[in-house]
Amino acid sequence: MAFWEFEFHGRNLEDLHGLNLRDEIRKIAAKSEIKGIVKNNKEKGTVKVMVEIDDEMAEKFFNKILDIDNPLIDGKIDMDKSTKTKVSYDSEKNAPEYKDFHIKREDELTEMVWALQAAGKVFENEGRIKAKSLNRALKYGIDDVSAGANEMQNSQGHERKFVLISIENYLAQCPSDNEDLMYNLYDLYQFCQEINNSTTPGDKRYKDNLLKIADLCTQIKEKLK
Repeated sequence: MAFWEFEFHGRNLEDLHGLNLRDEIRKIAAKSEIKGIVKNNKEKGTVKVMVEIDDEMAEKFFNKILDIDNPLIDGKIDMDKSTKTKVSYDSEKNAPEYKDFHIKREDELTEMVWALQAAGKVFENEGRIKAKSLNRALKYGIDDVSAGANEMQNSQGHERKFVLISIENYLAQCPSDNEDLMYNLYDLYQFCQEINNSTTPGDKRYKDNLLKIADLCTQIKEKLK
């Protein structure tokens, strides 16, 4: 067995702290029964791993860390700057003895700061995922409304109603700070509701509303690009 040190750099100075990266590395090591330690380097903003491992397994372990499947960590590790180094000791007495794989933690205050950062990043990431989902659903919803408006303009009868769930959810959650977009969506929702509740399909107001809906759909699609 040999000793190896890995040092993982973030794309920015504080990218790798407060991401639970040490815990993810510990899980990988536990599955492979690798012994060693992992710790954060406060000054350099890096994560350092020291292990007792054979050369072939060292390469695999290093690559597994680079490929960690976690949305908080994805894209944060700088693969070009991160390093792996084989370490030699003058004698067996100087070599470390690892009984397991564990996280070497810092002082309580530092660890608390990192824990708060992790919680904040989890919350932020969940917000991004939610906003992305709402955006995707809204695009499908707008396409459906647009197609429906075109169909109704070419039809003599009131053959369908607009499905407005995606617009309702978007307005309720308000994930965008684009005021024009939100106003457009509110107006679109009101015109669609009026069409859905109309008892006189085909009259002038009905046709005017359909034209307004088609125009608003076009404007909203441009803002969602």
